[in-house]
Amino acid sequence: MDARANGKWYTGKYLYVIIIAFFLFFCYIAISVGSTNAIIPMICGINGWDESLVLVGITVAGYVGAFATLYFGKLIEKKGVKFVSGLCIIIAGVLFGFWGIIQSIAVFIIDIIVLTAMAYGFQMASCPVLISNWFPRKKGIVLGWATMGICAVDLTWSQFMPGLIARYGTMIVFVGVGICYIIIGILILTTVHNFPEEEGKYPDNIYEGSVEVREMSKKLNEYKTPWTFSKCLKNKQCWQLVFGWGVLNAIIVCFVQRLVPRILTLGYDQPYALTVLACTAASAIVGSWVFGFIDQKIGTKKASIIFCIWEIIMFILAFFMPLGTGFVWIASCGIMGGSGGVYNLLLSMNIQIFGRWDFVGTNRFVAFWEAIIVSSTFAINAIFSVSPAGFIGLYTFCLVAAIISFIVVIKTKPDLIGKKDEMTNTLETA
Repeated sequence: MDARANGKWYTGKYLYVIIIAFFLFFCYIAISVGSTNAIIPMICGINGWDESLVLVGITVAGYVGAFATLYFGKLIEKKGVKFVSGLCIIIAGVLFGFWGIIQSIAVFIIDIIVLTAMAYGFQMASCPVLISNWFPRKKGIVLGWATMGICAVDLTWSQFMPGLIARYGTMIVFVGVGICYIIIGILILTTVHNFPEEEGKYPDNIYEGSVEVREMSKKLNEYKTPWTFSKCLKNKQCWQLVFGWGVLNAIIVCFVQRLVPRILTLGYDQPYALTVLACTAASAIVGSWVFGFIDQKIGTKKASIIFCIWEIIMFILAFFMPLGTGFVWIASCGIMGGSGGVYNLLLSMNIQIFGRWDFVGTNRFVAFWEAIIVSSTFAINAIFSVSPAGFIGLYTFCLVAAIISFIVVIKTKPDLIGKKDEMTNTLETA
């Protein structure tokens, strides 16, 4: 055993990889969600554009991003996760820099579509693979920390970007943001490896196998997963990941997208609604870590069952929001608290079932359908916004979907069916 393999997954290069993953999650959400809520309305107002047209473009961008995930997932198999994530975030930085100088709404929408595709490339296609490669056993707690980047957007980006734009203007702000993205991409390309074995280290900083690290590095880079998209289509566990964990994620997104309008209909003012929204972001950070911790302690499936029960209870409480501020706060923070946790558990269960050797193939499939489902939440909310059922109808839909997901989660077997890792012989099957 290498003296450096001391079991501390949170030190040295391992910590550095977690920090990189945190920023990949952050940069992705800043593009896909943070900009929609906080920045797009400002840009449209400054340029005199029709915001509804831009929102249509964003919806299209989500579907384009889903297909981009398939392409980049395949490219990762050929070029490696470092190359794809680094290249995509550099291109994203360039496209972000253009936001401050674009004068045409058509060009702006095209920029958003390509930018979103790049975001799906560096995050949904790449970031989970990077974590799987480096932390196949400590995936739960590592994802708990890394996905805090998702929740941190509402506490930072959404809160400060409008003020920065108002003070310094779009050109300076977006060029600055673009440069930050490019710097992250350069760091990935120059300092991150696809597998820990490539720099003489072990997964999770633990060695329990019988294969030398250099030999394993060669095997990992030469391996071609048999889990193609067509094979995943025929696999029950792949679909269970989509309809169990993926649908849970989508209904949480549905709720959050309409949270501020819901609070306003209850008679509260805009500042109060935005305060609730900001606090839900803090609860999401806590939830991300808590469910990552539970995952690591008792296993992914048990943690997922607890998560489902929690979300079902919270969606029931959402029906009582008109009765008082207590229900508003509990339901809002409770449901949003799961936004980080559900993504942790989705990725963790995928790694659990297919292992780090085949995760790159199954992640491509699951991420594609997850992107399709989440992109459809705009349409779902649009339907209920004009329906007589209104918010009660939306919450009923979400509750039923949560119960169905709960059943799917219970039925999912967590046993490893992907290639067994010769370097990690103790992957839990709880």
